[in-house]
Amino acid sequence: MAELVFRRLAHQDARRAADIVSAGDRTYAEVIKGWQQTPYEQDLEEWRRVLADPARWNIGAATPQGEVLGVLSMHPVRDDPGTGHLSALFVDPRHQGTGVGASLLARCEREWGRRGMTKGHLWTPRGAPAEHFYAHMGWRRDGTIHWLEWANMQVVGFVKPLAGGR
Repeated sequence: MAELVFRRLAHQDARRAADIVSAGDRTYAEVIKGWQQTPYEQDLEEWRRVLADPARWNIGAATPQGEVLGVLSMHPVRDDPGTGHLSALFVDPRHQGTGVGASLLARCEREWGRRGMTKGHLWTPRGAPAEHFYAHMGWRRDGTIHWLEWANMQVVGFVKPLAGGR
């Protein structure tokens, strides 16, 4: 894996984050029957909202030259402050399998621990390659499956106990 620089994402990163998500979404269409890609402008507006939300921790993995290769957004679960929710982890498809996603996820888990959280939670599309990625990274399905009407897909829940907090 090439050297990565991790940094907080800022408002000006919204377009690059939406580019990465959009490229990743295109790969879902290949594996999730009937799924329709979210319109790019909707992804862009969502990232603008996410990057403006002070409750979220948004980080990018970039090359030393500054090209963002992957993005992550997490926040504490409102009604369970001991649980962190991973709401987005996307890697530019050209860099998937190179360790960018694993590095972002490990950084997220460390941040949760630093913040005293004892458990992580996430949703991922049912049948997507991400299910295998999270399982490989020590996450386990929690038995929940939800239908996302707006995305026309099922998502499955994953959880991971975190090592000791602070």
